[in-house]
Amino acid sequence: MDNNFFITENKNLTKANIGFFLKMPLTGHNLAMASLLAKMQVNSSQYFNTINKQTRALTDLYNMSFDVTPQLYGRELLLMYRLSYIEPLEVMDPEYSYEKIIETFSRIVRYPNLDSKVIKLAQNQLFNEYQELMASPTSYAWEHFFKKWYHDQPDFAHGIMGPINEILEADKEGLDAYSEALTTCPAAMIGNAKNSKYIIKLLKDAFSDYDFEAKFTSSNLVIEMLPDPFTDEEKRNFEQAQMLLGFGYNGQLNKKERLAGKFLARYLAGDDSSILFRKIREQLGAAYAVDADNYVNNSLLLISAGLSHDKLEQASKIAQEEIDNIKAGDIDQAIFKKIKKAIYNEHQYGLDRAGYRIMLKLRALLMPEYAFDDLGKSIRQMQIKDLIKLANKLTLNESFYIK
Repeated sequence: MDNNFFITENKNLTKANIGFFLKMPLTGHNLAMASLLAKMQVNSSQYFNTINKQTRALTDLYNMSFDVTPQLYGRELLLMYRLSYIEPLEVMDPEYSYEKIIETFSRIVRYPNLDSKVIKLAQNQLFNEYQELMASPTSYAWEHFFKKWYHDQPDFAHGIMGPINEILEADKEGLDAYSEALTTCPAAMIGNAKNSKYIIKLLKDAFSDYDFEAKFTSSNLVIEMLPDPFTDEEKRNFEQAQMLLGFGYNGQLNKKERLAGKFLARYLAGDDSSILFRKIREQLGAAYAVDADNYVNNSLLLISAGLSHDKLEQASKIAQEEIDNIKAGDIDQAIFKKIKKAIYNEHQYGLDRAGYRIMLKLRALLMPEYAFDDLGKSIRQMQIKDLIKLANKLTLNESFYIK
C-alpha cells in the first residue's frame, strides 16, 4: 500500500471526499499559526488571489467544496484540509477532469497568499471571532477553564484558536517559515474516489513536496491529568452563571474505557432524558443548558452548565453527587439502554457518510492501539459495569465558577 495514502474505491457515491492531514506537536504557536493560515487559505491563494476569485474557481468546478481547520488530539495538532467534489464521470463535461480538480486543490493548499493585506484581513476576522466568543458566557468560561486546567502547561491551554496576541503579531516572514515547515510534518491522505488508484497518482504528484513517508502514528498523544485539585471563581456581568467541573481520569485508559467515556458523557448530559438534564434543569429548574464532554485525549470529563445565579451551589452539588452515584453502581438502566441504542444508530448512520468513515480511518491511523475491529459490535457489548468501572477512575480536579 502507498505510504499514508488511503483512498478507497468509491463505487456508489456521486461525490468524492478527500482529507489531507498534517500532524505536528500541539503548541500555542503552532495552533495560532494554523488558525491564521487556515483562515487565509479559505479566503484566497496565490493562484486565486481574492475571495471572489477563489470562490468562483470552486463554483466553476461544479461547486467543489474546500475547507481547512486545525483539530486538537491531545498532544498533537492536525491541520485538516477537506475536499469534496462531484465525480467527473457523473457530469460528462470534457473540461471537468480529475486533473483539474486535484490541480485546483493543490494550488490552494500549497501556495498560500501571504500578501500583507491578506494577512491583515484574516487577523481581523479572527480577532472579531475571538471577541464574539469571549462575549458569550459559555465560550468565555470554556476558554478560561482550560487556561486554569493547564496553568503550568501553557501550550495545551488554548483550545479555540491559539494565543490571540500571536495571531495579531504574525507577519509574512513568520507565516512563510511556518508554511515551509509544514512540508516536513507527517502527512496523510484519506478518502474515497472512483478510480482511486489514479487519484492517488495525481495526489502524489501534486503534493510531492510533503512527507508521506513519515510515521503518522502518535506514540505519546494523551495528556495526563495534573495532580493538583483546586476551586476558583470569577465575578462577571453575565446574565447567567457558569459552572465547569473538571473530572480527571487517573491513569491511562484502554480502548474499551475510552468508548465507555462516550457513554458516560451521554448518560450524564446527552439529551433531555439524561440524568443531569432531569435533575438540574427540570427538577431544580436551574439550567439554561447542561453538557458533559469526554475529552479522552486530555484525561478529562468536563461537566458544564449555564445557570441561574442563585442555583449555582445546588447544581454543583447535584453534579458531584451523580458522579458518586455512578461510582456506587446507581445507574438508571432505561437511560443507559436508550443511549446505547442512540450511539449505535449514529455509528451505523455514519458508516453511510464519507466524512465519518474518513475520521474513523484518521483516528485508527493516529492511534491504532485504540481502534476497534468492529466498533458497532463493541458499542452493543458495552454494559453498565463498564461505566461504573470508568467512573471510579475519576477525580474532581477543577471546580470553576463564574458568578
